[in-house]
Order: sequence, then structure tokens, then C-alpha cells
Amino acid sequence: MIHTLRPHQVFLLHDTSRDSDRLSRFVLPTERTPRLLETAVLIALLKALQARHVFEIGTLYGLQTLNLAANLPPGGHVWTLDLDDAAFAQARQTEQDREISRRHLAAANELAFAVEPWAEKVTRLRGDSNLFDFTPYLKQVDLVYIDGGHDRRTVESDTNSALKMLDPERPGAVVWHDYGNPAYPEVQAALDEWANGRNLYAVAETQLAMTFNEATVDLVARLENRTAP
Repeated sequence: MIHTLRPHQVFLLHDTSRDSDRLSRFVLPTERTPRLLETAVLIALLKALQARHVFEIGTLYGLQTLNLAANLPPGGHVWTLDLDDAAFAQARQTEQDREISRRHLAAANELAFAVEPWAEKVTRLRGDSNLFDFTPYLKQVDLVYIDGGHDRRTVESDTNSALKMLDPERPGAVVWHDYGNPAYPEVQAALDEWANGRNLYAVAETQLAMTFNEATVDLVARLENRTAP
């Protein structure tokens, strides 16, 4: 089932008694940064989950990676996966995605998080997510952010891998980018089909969609009880 949320419903999941506990850090927007509202929703969810371990599929310039790393608690870590030259040469991609990969590879030596103190919070992984061995990360992750290949095959593969990475003992979520993006219709098509018999939450005014593991039952109940204005 597909549910539509307003951004404030996600923000209020991290409603704390002290205003200072809701302070967040993020990169101010430019033409190439993620949309500010999407970043705010993602960071609010990160904090509501009290996430420690994050896995990102699709690094591009490393800007959202940096936003995630900057808001983790002490000891938190982000793993981010994208193609290297060898994987790019072999990958089955649409031309749109190949252009995105070319931009990533051109910026690969100057990614946003590759400076201290953020570099020590991030591990770069290389390879095609359709073929990557996710075994070391199974049941180890609190939040998976998927912003990689936009073709149906890759969306389905990344979704299956992401769900297996969530730690079943801790509240966890998978977040997809480009849901509802007319440039990438296969993302929504694949996720709408996946949501048959499952709960998928699309965030209005953004291109984010999310789902939660069973350990997040209390948080989801709070989310669904929030009413949109």
C-alpha cells in the first residue's frame, strides 16, 4: 500500500523536549546539491531512528554522504557505493545513468566528504550494486539510502539488498530517491509494484519514498497518527 506523507510528519518524528537536540548540519544548496527539503527529511529520519550505521547506494559527488555523516552520533559510520572505472565499463546502464556515472568518475578524487573530520566517518566502496557482495553488511545497517541506477532491474536489486542489510533488532528504514521523478519513471513503477502487500511512504513535495522494518512499529504508529494540515 502506498501512503502519502507531508514533510512535517517526518520532522515531528524527531520532536524533542529540548530545541538544541534537533540541531542539524547540512551543506547549503547550490545547483548541484540535493534539494534542501529532501535533505531535511532524510536527516530528520536519521535522527528519529537514532541511526548509527548508514549505507548509501549512489555516491555521485558525495554531498548527501557528507550530510548523513555530519549528523551521525559519535561512532556512527556511512558506507557509500558507486561505480569505479572498471565497473562502469561493464555496467548495463541507461544513457541517462551513464552520464551521471561519468560525472561521478570525473569528481571521484574530490568528493565532498573526503576532508577531515568527515573522511574518517565514511568508507567508499566501488562496484556495480547489481553484482556487489553485500554479505558483510547484512543485518548491520539502520538506514539505507538508495540513489543509484534508475532502471527497473537495478531498483529491484538495490531494494532487495537494502532490506537484507537492515538490522532486525533496531528501528530501520530504506529511503529511495527519484520516486515520482518523470525523468526516471521506472523507479516509481518498480516501487509501486513492490508495494503491493507492503507499506511504502511517499513524501509530498519531494522525490523521496521510504519503508520501515518491523522494529520500527512504534515510530510508524506515530507517523501514521500525524495528520497533514
